[in-house]
Amino acid sequence: GAPILFAGDSLTFEHYESLVNLLGGNTTETLQRRSNRYQMTIISAVCEHKQTFVMFRRLDQLENLGVYLNETFPIVLVLNRGSHYVEDSKLDSGLQTTFLEVQNWQNQCRAYGIKCHFFWRTTVPGHPNCAKFKTPVNNITQMEEMIVRDKDVNPRFYNWHNFKHQNEIALGLLQNWTSPIDYEIINAYAVNILRPDQHLNPKAGDCLHSCAPGKVEVYNRMLLNSMLRSRTLWDVEKLENVSLPWKPKSNVQADGLDVSFRTSIQN
Repeated sequence: GAPILFAGDSLTFEHYESLVNLLGGNTTETLQRRSNRYQMTIISAVCEHKQTFVMFRRLDQLENLGVYLNETFPIVLVLNRGSHYVEDSKLDSGLQTTFLEVQNWQNQCRAYGIKCHFFWRTTVPGHPNCAKFKTPVNNITQMEEMIVRDKDVNPRFYNWHNFKHQNEIALGLLQNWTSPIDYEIINAYAVNILRPDQHLNPKAGDCLHSCAPGKVEVYNRMLLNSMLRSRTLWDVEKLENVSLPWKPKSNVQADGLDVSFRTSIQN
């Protein structure tokens, strides 16, 4: 058991939603709207293990991440900068702040003598004209060329053609960080750029978000496989015997339809 925090935009909410549902919980889009409107962390209690919480914080640019890491102190952290494009220089600057905050969190984990896990998920662009696709496409070059080609025809597609390049910026920063950060990559881009099908509402023009359940679940297969390989029974027992400066409590109603405003993280 370990508390997990997902921080990012609506694409990260899909990742959070998938894991909660896979673990037997319930979620609705209302939870994301609450997190965004009220700047609150959504906390879902899953499984029967007293340490297992799946949390979501809507942070499109991962702004003020350090505040929320101190507030919730997750043992597993999953981050992604999402689909809200900014210029490369702004992205680089923002990521440097983010990774410094991650490093500080990992240092706190070491001070407590516990093992924490950081996952960076790459960003998958949308697929122009996705309504015409009913199956996966096993040709990454074809998909990338389609996205680049349509950037001039359909400028409303939100700089999707730059996502590959900006994924490389993030990975380069992690690889060359002065004081190494322990991290693993969930390479969503490599997997789901091949999935122009199963978008949420192609008829309405939403070729970015995905149906649930569906192709997003592969991210959690990667996440859980990594956790099974790297997290031991000793790590779990150690966490149970460490007194951390937080007392998490679910703030999601039992049916998963909305939050309960009477409950929150108790410091």
